[in-house]
Amino acid sequence: MGRRSSLKTPLLSVSRQSSACAACRSKKIKCDGLLPACSACRRGNRAAECTNSNDQFAKGKERSYVAALELRIDKLRREIIDAKRQKSSTIGPSVSSNQKEEDASSVDDLVSDFGFLSSSVNATARDFHGFTKDMSLAKLALAASRVNDLPLSKPVPLPPRHLAAPLCQYYLDHFLVFYPFLPETKIFGSVQSLYMGHGDAADHWTVFLILAISLASMSTSPNDDRYEEATRYLATAVRHAEETVRPGSIQAVQMVFLLAQYALVDPYHFDVWYTFGFAARIAVDLGLHQDRAQSERSRDFDEDLRRRIFYSVYAFDRIVSMSYRRAFSFTDDSVNVSKSMIQRTDMAKYLLSLREIQSLHYQKLFQSGPSVMQDPWPTMCVALQDLRQWEDLLPLFLLQSAIGKHFHSEILYTNILLLSPPGTAKTLDYCYQLLLLQYMIDYADTLSWITHDPPASTFCTWNNALQVLFVADRFFVLLQDFAMLLFNVSDAKPSTVPQGIRIPGVWTETARERLDSSFRALHLLEKIVDHFGTKFGYSMPFENYRLGFIDAVSILQQHRD
Repeated sequence: MGRRSSLKTPLLSVSRQSSACAACRSKKIKCDGLLPACSACRRGNRAAECTNSNDQFAKGKERSYVAALELRIDKLRREIIDAKRQKSSTIGPSVSSNQKEEDASSVDDLVSDFGFLSSSVNATARDFHGFTKDMSLAKLALAASRVNDLPLSKPVPLPPRHLAAPLCQYYLDHFLVFYPFLPETKIFGSVQSLYMGHGDAADHWTVFLILAISLASMSTSPNDDRYEEATRYLATAVRHAEETVRPGSIQAVQMVFLLAQYALVDPYHFDVWYTFGFAARIAVDLGLHQDRAQSERSRDFDEDLRRRIFYSVYAFDRIVSMSYRRAFSFTDDSVNVSKSMIQRTDMAKYLLSLREIQSLHYQKLFQSGPSVMQDPWPTMCVALQDLRQWEDLLPLFLLQSAIGKHFHSEILYTNILLLSPPGTAKTLDYCYQLLLLQYMIDYADTLSWITHDPPASTFCTWNNALQVLFVADRFFVLLQDFAMLLFNVSDAKPSTVPQGIRIPGVWTETARERLDSSFRALHLLEKIVDHFGTKFGYSMPFENYRLGFIDAVSILQQHRD
């Protein structure tokens, strides 16, 4: 095979497993490549013997596309060097400039075959500056996740320290407490370094993004001073992206994670789904989803940090994916990481346990297979029971706090989401529709407090806005399809609900009472949607729901008359 033809036929593809394990290869069966053992070996009780025949992917090493790509690139470089040597030592036709451009284009095509696998692209850019000199993880992450361009402004200086300190503390209390992917000592060390005048690029990225996150979170409108100041800090931070967001390092996960948190409070400039997708891919490529072997571990602090980063990625990935109603970045089956670093008093522990319950049932109902589940009701009931028991075990002080209210609203959203798998709504009976209606009413009642308690709205992010829009949409559909049934029958009997599931109060309400509660919930949902529209700026998603509310009120009014 000639040099040019080999460039045009890359041996690797992201969509296929890199290498089958030795057992699957010998039996000539499909290997899914799961770590630490594939599914076939686990079913045959041979998990300990699951090894790959290719030493590059031997057991205990990461089956990394980055490593495979780098090997392929090295091979191509050697072929180019050999070709140049042959040219200098033999008489023959010279290589034209067009052919060189085609060779360069072929290598770029090879890179593009790997899609947006961020670390892989950067691994190529690292070694092939001649062909991809403008390509980097930082540029790729910013370009792919950016929704609108940042305002053009000169770098802004740090605010006076007495103004920066409360903003940093706000970030610790509202963000880091749930996702401890950055050590507090690292944050305070970066602040100290910058004010002492010798901070590096990572310090600038960290501190300026934390200031931007806090200000954007406290902002009530894209037109207020806090939001404008946040965007200036953001623009200053991203100037250090090239030096900070580098492939193959844990720091890259932390830095992109910070940007994803900013995207949660400023969806106008960044899309949190795409932004965080890079952080999740880098984390998995680094093997953070698997504890390292004892012989490969370093200090206990380093291992604890890896675990904290991973479970922060896990928890964040679950809520973002469920808010967008998309697939997780990785499944629970692929995770093998100890939770020993999460202390009993750590708020992250409560959040992680909730995310594990949500993840388990979301995967069963939404990602269990290509076809619609034939009888989802028993699975739904177990999910509702698990979520109720989780909330019952929360400490009283937490239940009565603002955080407890947000936990409760999120559980109600999860209930509604899990009761809404595609293709199942019209196959379930009257009791199911009543239960879904009650959760929607409770959700509107619970979340309505953010409209009259400004400090409470600082906890709310773009995830919450997406969740509200989903609940409102499901409410519209429920009224259109089942209004006649819901508001004209008074003797509902929850005969299909398994024992152990707590039935909401809707079962004891008359049809007239349900109608009045639905009017109230619809009015509250409209106010909540308006609240998020004001906070994040009115756009098509919020404007489109105005027509939905008008139609829903008309349906309810017909049954009241």
